[in-house]
Amino acid sequence: MCLECDGYSHEEAMQALDLQIRVHGWALVQVEDGPTTWCYTVGLLENYDHPELVLFDVRTESQRPLMAHLVELVVRHGELPAGRL
Repeated sequence: MCLECDGYSHEEAMQALDLQIRVHGWALVQVEDGPTTWCYTVGLLENYDHPELVLFDVRTESQRPLMAHLVELVVRHGELPAGRL
């Protein structure tokens, strides 16, 4: 989950994050703090003029597909349409 935890330097981890944002327009950062996990986007504000998104209380394995769906709605509609949630 964490590149630095896997042995990458801080600079290498930031370069990987930057590359993901340049290629896809956004990136997902997952944070594990003991038994709690949460995640957030990076790049939505800069590339899509939309506030970053945060997910709490969502199982780790469900975070990426759920966030990808939410970001797809932002990209397609410019916002998270209430009727589509």
